[in-house]
Amino acid sequence: MGLRERIGILFWLLIGIIVSLASIRLGIGRAANPGSGFMPFFSGLLLIFLSLLLVVQEIRKVRAKPSISFSLNINKNLGILVCSFLVFIFVLQTLGYLISLSILLFVLLEATAPKKWISSLLWAIGVSICSYLIFSILLKCNLPRGIFNLG
Repeated sequence: MGLRERIGILFWLLIGIIVSLASIRLGIGRAANPGSGFMPFFSGLLLIFLSLLLVVQEIRKVRAKPSISFSLNINKNLGILVCSFLVFIFVLQTLGYLISLSILLFVLLEATAPKKWISSLLWAIGVSICSYLIFSILLKCNLPRGIFNLG
């Protein structure tokens, strides 16, 4: 583990401890009646947990034999992912939430974990519909309907 990694882990660990201790002074309250320190307390605990998780990962990395590999396929996939997010941003208003998200998820699934395309398509459509139901119906968010007026 390098010096930068140690400093970074120590920094976030200390921030988590400071936030958790400061939020106790604000009053955590209960889940049914949270105080003003409720969210900061659990955010601090999350920072502490993630910092300790990084320590464990760094220890395991030191024990494992380091292998350096460069893959052009990873860089190609990264380019596909970035471009697909940019296209999603530009077509969201035009095509609407359901179609745009389905296309984005299909591309992401095919680029990261290529399987049979029908499986990726069904997962993309299913996740899009579920997220639409959560955001639009349950949370009452206004999502773009697009030119096909879906949703």
